[in-house]
Order: sequence, then structure tokens, then C-alpha cells
Amino acid sequence: MKREFKEEEITKIINDYRPLVITSIKAYCNYPHLFEDLISEGNIEMIEALNDYDDELGVPLGGYLKARLRGYYQNKAKSEKLRTNYGFPEGYEKASEESFEEEIINRELVEEIISILSFDERRVIELYYFNEKKVADIANEMQISTSKVYAIKRAAIAKMREFLE
Repeated sequence: MKREFKEEEITKIINDYRPLVITSIKAYCNYPHLFEDLISEGNIEMIEALNDYDDELGVPLGGYLKARLRGYYQNKAKSEKLRTNYGFPEGYEKASEESFEEEIINRELVEEIISILSFDERRVIELYYFNEKKVADIANEMQISTSKVYAIKRAAIAKMREFLE
């Protein structure tokens, strides 16, 4: 049964676990230019985690929050890395014809690489990297286990690497 937290409890937990947010950022998503935003997002993730927390599962609150923050910041780091690797940082406006042609070439390459994947592999890659969904959410959506999602993702990445070599 999910535990209901009062607003005062949530505020206290967020303040008490602030060092955990900061260490999670430094460990998994160390982007100094986004530091304040990442702290705010970590606080929001903790509030969502508290709303999902079920103390009857026997998982200590601190461990649960640590795992949620780790997953959140790992996903955030992946999306930030993808964005910067493809040359499209947040708020980036393409101005020149040259950059437009480069964008088309990148898009065509991504489409070509993704086309070699099976339906399930493509779906997992798109949901995980482009829609920034968590593995558990993908597993629920596809009605498979999380270990199967990881296996499909590994196979897809191996295929894409082989294609690029």
C-alpha cells in the first residue's frame, strides 16, 4: 500500500536528501552548466518517487530514493550526450544552409542505422534514447520483463555498431 506523505514531510525529506541529489548529479550527470536545473529536477523526481513509494515492499526509503535518482540522472546524461553528440544542444537554432545539409545527413544516417533493427529493437531504442523512457516503463508498455528490454537493447546496439564498422 502506498504511503501518503504530508507536505511538511516531503519538504523535510527533500532537505534531508539534498546531499544525495548532489552526489547523484556528480556521479551520473555531471554537467556544471545545468547544475541548478538538475537539482530542481532531482527534487521533482524525489516528489514523484515519494508518491510511488510503497513501504510494504520492504525497501528502505533512502535506498529507494537513491535508486530513483540514479536512474533519473543516468537517463538525463544519456539524453544530454545524444543531444550534444548530434550537435543539437537545447535551444540551438540552425541558421546556415550548410548546417541544414549536415542535419539532413545525420538524420538519414540515423534512419538508415535504425532500419536494420527488428521491430522490437527499434521500438526499445526509440523509447529509451529518443523518448527518454525508463526501462521499467518500456517493459510495462511492451509487456515484457526488464531483463528482456536490456537484452533487446544490447542486441540492437551490437547490430548498430556492426553496421557502422
